[in-house]
Amino acid sequence: NGRMKDQLRGSLKNFTVDPDILFLGLVMSRLHDWVLENSRNRFDF
Repeated sequence: NGRMKDQLRGSLKNFTVDPDILFLGLVMSRLHDWVLENSRNRFDF
């Protein structure tokens, strides 16, 4: 499992993050949180 973590870290280091991609990720995570909140309210989890 350690080797896989090192591989992932290496690929992340090589991956240059586009500001647009970063922004999209932020928006998606916000949207995901919002959907979770609304579904929790709707279905009373």
